Amino acid sequence: SSQVIRCGTVDAPLNGHVTLSKTSYGGEARFSCDEGFLVTGDDILRCTAQGTWSAQAPECISIVRCPPLALTANDGRAPVIYATERGPIPPSLGSYDVGVLAEIRCLPDYALTDENLLTCLDSGQWDLPLPECVPVPTATEPSTAHLLIRVNRRPDVPFWKHLKDYLFHGCTATVPRRLSLFCYTAGGTIAIGTSNWTDLAGYTLHTDVAQIDVKLLAHLVRTLQQPDVRGLRPDNLFQFVLYGAVGAIPPAARYPPQVEDAYRYVVCQFIDVILMDRELNYDDEIVVDIGREENTNTKIKYLLKHVAQHIYQEYQRRLEERSARETAALKKIIALAEVMPPVVATTPPPTTTTTTTPAPTPRCPLSHLAFPPIDSHVVAAVLRHPAGPSLTFETLARSGLHAEPGDRVQYGCADGFSMRGSGVTVCGTDGRWSTEVGFCEGAVCEHPPSRPNMLIALESRDRQYYVDDEIAYRCETGYTIKGHPVIKCQPNGRWTHLMARCTRISCGRPKNLAVGNIVAGQSFMYGDTLRVRCQLRTADITCQANGQWTTVDGCW
Repeated sequence: SSQVIRCGTVDAPLNGHVTLSKTSYGGEARFSCDEGFLVTGDDILRCTAQGTWSAQAPECISIVRCPPLALTANDGRAPVIYATERGPIPPSLGSYDVGVLAEIRCLPDYALTDENLLTCLDSGQWDLPLPECVPVPTATEPSTAHLLIRVNRRPDVPFWKHLKDYLFHGCTATVPRRLSLFCYTAGGTIAIGTSNWTDLAGYTLHTDVAQIDVKLLAHLVRTLQQPDVRGLRPDNLFQFVLYGAVGAIPPAARYPPQVEDAYRYVVCQFIDVILMDRELNYDDEIVVDIGREENTNTKIKYLLKHVAQHIYQEYQRRLEERSARETAALKKIIALAEVMPPVVATTPPPTTTTTTTPAPTPRCPLSHLAFPPIDSHVVAAVLRHPAGPSLTFETLARSGLHAEPGDRVQYGCADGFSMRGSGVTVCGTDGRWSTEVGFCEGAVCEHPPSRPNMLIALESRDRQYYVDDEIAYRCETGYTIKGHPVIKCQPNGRWTHLMARCTRISCGRPKNLAVGNIVAGQSFMYGDTLRVRCQLRTADITCQANGQWTTVDGCW
């Protein structure tokens, strides 16, 4: 029997279609393009006896093209990103096909004023006007028309947890618990006078503190007018929010303690809101117009994020100091293990004149080395008897050597993962390797980006997203996707750009009205209604999600 010659399938071109009669010898692939596009190349390919198609698949080029978006010098706009549904395309083309998307971005210290994702229409024009990038006012130059602030996606979750613990409980442990990082000095001791407020555990907000959220909003807005925040620290952040100053507040100018407690309690409640916020992906930062926000809680959330950014560097410095203290403590333990006196046998009975020699110090076989955590490898080995130039786990484990007490091996994680724990196994004085090494956690991408009328596809929804995870989007009913609706989690914890948008489906002007005409209505988009005059009566037709008008007897 003869073997069937197959050419395999062939993909449809962008903005086009392909119809296959069969994929074996003699089969045909017929290509066609969407309205407004022309086939370039052979529109019919044939499967040859060599098992290949007779030519390269053609492309669909637009009959009508849109000109490049013109940017002027010093207008605050960054270079435009152009893309199709298959990804970005060169920004230096002389014109762009119908359906191409253009993303407008702003330079640092500028903010967008309108929708920034434009689409090339079959009219040869972009569907939206070019949005402007306006300067973000500084704290010393408040805007009367807008109140714009920069909100960074940092501080991170651990920062907010430490800040809430500090504000809610203070630095006096009434029950055994680990104090907030903000309670400690550089030397690792509890700072005196860091917070003299009471623990809010069991606190109930009294109803006599009226409209405290509105008052808190007024205090936070006032912080935007403070030109100098160089003295702002975790221990005076709360008084800065409440009194607008970083220096000491005279007792006569302070609120009563019960009022301060109420404000502190409400601030902690809003920190809980921030900790649960998983709505948007801000990439590096976004610019928020507080003046246009209608919800008081949303305004407070953004303003708290804004003011907390001033102490985030201090938080990172304290994290580094704590890590340095823990490392120094580990080195001290290792040093003590190295100088421990050898174990000496007990004194024999008086009738015996012989003595025993000291027992040898137990050593750790490298063959018993703790296996690296998943997604990790050996990155360093501090051994008094080196096992050779190679630092792979297999080389160490098969060397047949023994490590001395205090010797240690360091594990590191693969790209896109970070070590949770010390990542170090140490040879103990009992001749055993320590087992509490840690584990590698994949970088997490939070806050998937959102677009109007666009939803995350059901199969892509998850509680957490790690490196290489992808999210696909779909549109709400009555809208169609344009662009490339897939993003990917990168090793740096950020999403790739979402180059897509959802546009309302158009039914177009009714073409099949045999008799009759339109007497009311002039929009042909999803949900729109037209009144048409038929032979016997007047009726309403509606544009449906499938792009078709509803039918009326006697009109179609």
